[in-house]
This record gives sequence, C-alpha cells and structure tokens, in this order.
Amino acid sequence: MKKYKGSMNNGFTMVEVLVALSCLSLCLLLFSGVCGLLQKASDDTHQNDDIIAIRQLRMLFAQGYDMQCGNQECTFRYHDSDITLKLHNHRLVKTPGYEIFVKDIKEGYFAQEGNCITFHWNKQETTLYCE
Repeated sequence: MKKYKGSMNNGFTMVEVLVALSCLSLCLLLFSGVCGLLQKASDDTHQNDDIIAIRQLRMLFAQGYDMQCGNQECTFRYHDSDITLKLHNHRLVKTPGYEIFVKDIKEGYFAQEGNCITFHWNKQETTLYCE
C-alpha cells in the first residue's frame, strides 16, 4: 500500500477566509442600512398618528359648543353631553371614558384667544377651533 507523502490540508485557505469575511462585512453593511430605514419609518408612523388625532379633535370641536379652555383641560358640549379634554399621564385624553388622542406629551397646554382654541405640545402649536 502506498503512503501519501504530501501534507493533508483539513483547514481553510486564506482566499476562502477572505471571501467569507467580505460576505460577512457586506451583510453587516446592508443590515445597518435596513435598521436606519426601519427607524425612520417608525418616526413617520408617530407623526401620522398625531396628524390623525388632530383631525379627530378638530371634528369634535367643529360639532361642539359652549367651549371653555384652561391651561390643562378643555370642556365643551358635544351632542348634548359634557366632554372634557385633559392632559393625563403625558397623554391627551377625552372623558367620560378614557379615549387617548395624543401620546408622549412632554409639555402641553390649551390656550383660548378670542374665538380660537389652540393646543401647544412638544414645541408644536395646533389650532383646534376658530370661529
């Protein structure tokens, strides 16, 4: 029986290791780009939620009457029932019940100037109602 005199290579060659590392670095680069896009999409979703909430609030005020707004809450009549919008636990909620319109409010207050009602929150100003 003949014996094999050459060296047997059971490991990887340098070229194979370089190819594997380049594939890994390309995958990591693509993954970091996808993570950035997902973060931006999440921020856009919160902004769209706020836009929808403001439109719903404007509809409530358009159908309401006898409005009185203070610093932290606003009360009015809506379809013959008393409605209160107030800030509670960093949220803008409607009572009776507990319907949440806007979340993650760091600073917020209502302002009534003449016939207009505005809501100031997180360095934004939104007009909710104006006669």
